[in-house]
Formats: sequence, C-alpha cells, structure tokens
Amino acid sequence: MKVIRADGLLARLRFFGPRAKWRPGERGLVVREGGKVCARAVVGRVRGEGTGYVTRLFLAPGERAARTLTEAIRGELCAMGLSQAVGPLADDLSGFGNGLRASGFEGENTPLEADNPAWLPELLEKNGWEKRTDQLFYRVRRADVPWAFYERAAARARARYGYTVRFLSDMSRREAYELLLPMYRAVEPTDAQALASTLDRYFAAMGESALAMQSGACVGALIVLREGETRRAACLHVHPRARNH
Repeated sequence: MKVIRADGLLARLRFFGPRAKWRPGERGLVVREGGKVCARAVVGRVRGEGTGYVTRLFLAPGERAARTLTEAIRGELCAMGLSQAVGPLADDLSGFGNGLRASGFEGENTPLEADNPAWLPELLEKNGWEKRTDQLFYRVRRADVPWAFYERAAARARARYGYTVRFLSDMSRREAYELLLPMYRAVEPTDAQALASTLDRYFAAMGESALAMQSGACVGALIVLREGETRRAACLHVHPRARNH
C-alpha cells in the first residue's frame, strides 16, 4: 500500500472532488493499492488549541487499509506538533453530524446522523482509535412525551441554577451565532464560518430551536430541523461545564 499526500490542487481535486472546501493548514492523505483508493482522510488543527481533527474519512473494508491510514494520520499529527486528534468530524466542522453511527442500522438516518457502514467503528477501534463520546439518537412522537414532568423539571432547574430559555426565533442570526459558537467549541472542534453558514441555511426552519442561558452565556442548545411536514430532527448539545443535574 502507498500513502499519497494530497496537498496540491490537482491531487485534491482528483481524490477529494471539486466540492471539497479546504481550510488553512489541512493535509489530505490517500492510501492506494493496485491503483485503487482504499482509504483517505483530511487532518487539520483546531484553531487556538493543541488538538487536531480528522474529517472526510473514507475506508474500504480491511485492516491493512485502516492500519496504514491510521499510521499516516499519526505521522501528520506529529509533523504538526500535535499529540492527539478527534474525529471523524463532519466535513464542514459546523458542529452538526460528527462521529460515526455505531448501532441502529436497521432504521433510517436523520439529517444529523452519520451514514457509515456497520463495520467501520469496530475496524477503527481495532487500529488504535478510542471512543471519545456517545451521541444518542431517539425517535420520539410528540404525543408520547410526558410534558408535565419535563415542565416541572425545567422549573426546578431555572429556580436552582438561574437558567433562562431563549428561542432562536426571537433573535437575529448574528446574535444566535455569537451565543452558540463558544458553547459548540467547548463540545467539539467547530469552524466559525461553517456554523454561520449552517445557521443561514436553516434559520427559517428553527422556530422551535432554543438556547439555555446562564449568566448571559449559552450552556445548552436544542436545534430543531424540519423533515417534511410532520417530522423533526433535533440536536441537543450541553456545555461540558454546565450544571445540568
């Protein structure tokens, strides 16, 4: 197997396509065997932090490809002066759609879930990748939610910790962006421009989306995206330092 660094324009177009957007300092890695691409990824540095990230990950079945790509990623991190990285992250680093799907393959994906083969998480873990966090996706029917219970719990949390709730429909895109960015960056590497672009794209459909505020800062976000006329996909993020018990 041969590892190719896709740093030039032509190599990036060839192996990652014309629609891929590259951020400063990102490095493309491609593993080939017999003239075929069997693995590829992009490695970058989180702005202002000593941590790297991995995005645009592709792996064909087989431990050799996974091992070769993992070693190449480690080499790039070392060359960048980094000791660790998180990933795979969504291509746009917007804070949405990170990670891998590890179970529930019998059901359909929501717009916020990764679309990867069932064997991929185990293959990565066999080759030195360690699980960092769990993301859970549930299907909920509005009629099945015990609203009274949650209303009482919310009232207790507001009284005990001084939480307030603000809806995105009551603020501008810029205000929502300035509140969300620090909270998302505390959870996962998030590109400021990508988050702003995501808000621009979905803002009109976020009437039910809300932020949990404490002392003027956003400590949690429930972002609701519409799926057709009757379904919703919701993404819940909580600041790691938030007191939410």
